Amino acid sequence: MKLIVGVHVGREILSAIENARKRIWISSPYVSIELIEKLPRVDDGRVLVSESLDDERIPTVAKIRGYRVRALEGLHAKIYVADDIAAVGSPNFTLWGLHANYEAAVIACEGEELYSEIVAAFEGLWRIGRDL
Repeated sequence: MKLIVGVHVGREILSAIENARKRIWISSPYVSIELIEKLPRVDDGRVLVSESLDDERIPTVAKIRGYRVRALEGLHAKIYVADDIAAVGSPNFTLWGLHANYEAAVIACEGEELYSEIVAAFEGLWRIGRDL
């Protein structure tokens, strides 16, 4: 487990996403279409967004990439699960959030207790979201 702070937080999260082969789960109220278009194909891809989605193309593009998409009113949690890496923190899945802003996140690896807690937190939010 590690805490990372700064403009490089996004590099760690994006690296985990780019290298994932089985599972990518993203919970973020704000999502950039440019990042959705670059998501790798995986066996279990999920994107959880806020009901007040800024770009209506996002669900369609995510589904084309093989991802299931749900929305949750009041979503503010930013959670990322990519195979054996899980992160929770401040960055949205946007160009600014992952490339420019000063952000903070805690990253855990599979086998660590926090990893299981992050995965369970995502699953709980996913269950109460609605399909888009």
